[in-house]
Amino acid sequence: MKSKIQGKTQVIVITILATLIIVAGLSYAGVNFGGDILKSFNQQPTDEQNRPLYYPLEKLVISVESDKVIYYMMMEVSLETHDEPSLSQIRHFLPVIRNHFVKDLSQRNFQSMRGYLKDLASLQQELHQSLKLVLEKYQIPDVVDDVLITKLVIQ
Repeated sequence: MKSKIQGKTQVIVITILATLIIVAGLSYAGVNFGGDILKSFNQQPTDEQNRPLYYPLEKLVISVESDKVIYYMMMEVSLETHDEPSLSQIRHFLPVIRNHFVKDLSQRNFQSMRGYLKDLASLQQELHQSLKLVLEKYQIPDVVDDVLITKLVIQ
């Protein structure tokens, strides 16, 4: 009978020791590696880090000539960038950017602008390419990733 009790006691002691070793191992893993796991859950996805930032410009009002009449065009534009420091450069060079758009658009005629109403992407691309050239003169290339026309009215 004594041997049965001793055998049960040994099994209980071995079970307790094994449980303590397992708990200690899990605790060690949680302390040393759990922080990395939590950090990976708290990190924002790469899509969030690369999401675009927008800088809306004030409305542009430009006269557009045709053969008989002068039309007025009202346009709202937003500049897209993926680099947050670029926003401060855009703010600093805002007069240059607005001036460029006014000069560029005022040289166009009504017929060409009317054609762009059906193909706004082409106008956006042209404005973006010409803006890049202007900003390169100020040694700030690649500040603006895209030019988005958010509203366009010709009357």
